[in-house]
Amino acid sequence: MAKWDQALYTNKLVTTDTLKEAFSPGKLNNGKTTNYGFGWFIEPGRVYRTGAWFGYRTAILRLPKNRLSVVVLSSSAQLHPFEIAEKVSDIYLSDRGENEKRTEIRRRSLRIAEQPASSQSRAFW
Repeated sequence: MAKWDQALYTNKLVTTDTLKEAFSPGKLNNGKTTNYGFGWFIEPGRVYRTGAWFGYRTAILRLPKNRLSVVVLSSSAQLHPFEIAEKVSDIYLSDRGENEKRTEIRRRSLRIAEQPASSQSRAFW
């Protein structure tokens, strides 16, 4: 995942124009824009993608200006990977002095603790 993410900063996977189009808001038939590009949700300063399938949940949060990406992969349907990705990015950026956004609240709420998800797997958050 790290190599794939780093390749998105180059032209190795797709051209700069293609990536720019993927990370640009789409336009609906009625002329309104949406915060969704080619598979990515788009917000100021960040793009992200989430997914779920038969109990698996995932999230990737990219902050291109900061060259930071957080990927959370989970085999627990109860886990909320996008929330974890946001918390990790907030902590990382605040430690670098780049983010003042509710960092202390998020730092307290992100606890690394083991909690049984089922008899055969465990979730960590």
